[in-house]
Amino acid sequence: MNWFTAFHPVIFLSGLVAGSIGFTLLVIGWHGRKINDHPICRKCRFDLHRLPHSTERCPECGIEITDPRNTLNGRRIKRRFALTLSVVLLVISAAFIVANLVPAFNKIPWIRLRPTAWLMNDTRSPNPARETAAARELARRISYDALSNEDTTDLIARALAKQADQSTPWKISWGDILEQTLLTGQLTPDQQTAMLHNAISPTLKLILDPKRDNDQYPLLTVGFLSGPLRIGSSGKFGLGGSITKVEIDGRPSTEITPDDHDHRFQNARGVISIFGGSGTQVLLERKAIDLPTGKHTIKTWWTFDLVPTDRPNAEPYALAELVLAGSFIVPPVAADDDDQEKLNQSGGR
Repeated sequence: MNWFTAFHPVIFLSGLVAGSIGFTLLVIGWHGRKINDHPICRKCRFDLHRLPHSTERCPECGIEITDPRNTLNGRRIKRRFALTLSVVLLVISAAFIVANLVPAFNKIPWIRLRPTAWLMNDTRSPNPARETAAARELARRISYDALSNEDTTDLIARALAKQADQSTPWKISWGDILEQTLLTGQLTPDQQTAMLHNAISPTLKLILDPKRDNDQYPLLTVGFLSGPLRIGSSGKFGLGGSITKVEIDGRPSTEITPDDHDHRFQNARGVISIFGGSGTQVLLERKAIDLPTGKHTIKTWWTFDLVPTDRPNAEPYALAELVLAGSFIVPPVAADDDDQEKLNQSGGR
């Protein structure tokens, strides 16, 4: 809601009408009504009636009363009812106008009028609300190239440092700064890679199906889980992930199903998963690679990228390669055992 949508013309005009009527009544009530035609001293309001015609000065204040400009014609008393009603209408008018203008006034984006130096200082404020508001406004100014190169460079460095600190909660306003600098081409390739590395925190997840239907080979489903992306709020980015290489017990495995090894996600700001049903499948042929029962290590190579959500087939904005490792256990499987034994293991980068 902007300031104009918070402004209600009907309420405002009602307040103006009430104020106009109230002011008119105030003038009428203060001017009063005439109760006689006696000459009155303009200065002290002394009744000059019945004074000798030769009197030249007011006996009360001494002003010269022979000058017509110093006398009034008739005494007046104030209209109390009109004055009372005028005060009531003026109070109502003020309430209507204030109630209408204050919300509209508060909706005006005053922060857009602040100098950049002021906003840069606010991004270091210990007040989270002030820091967030300043970062969002600076991100908006980056979008139309309103910041100097020095300020932009400083903001990028600080945003990447905050993004890399996984021990602190992520502030999306700093992600807005990174997104805008990425969209406007102000991030170097190294900074783009660092941004993507910092944005995701994937964990390797494994499901082992020792006996898959009547197949003689066990099936290992390899996937990853990631927490919320540490990026901004524009919603213009999605995370793409593909597994490029797998090693089991230090030996390469080439048996990766070709149709399922590339995964792309849209609006991936929540928890990401390609685990369970959509994970990359690796067939483990025991006889061919001599995979005995027991514990085995697995090492996977992944390529991640940030892609535009509105153009999934477009070139990615940033690329990053990560290595995720873990372990799994191949249990002995009886020939007549139809149950599927599944074990989840997690590894690190």
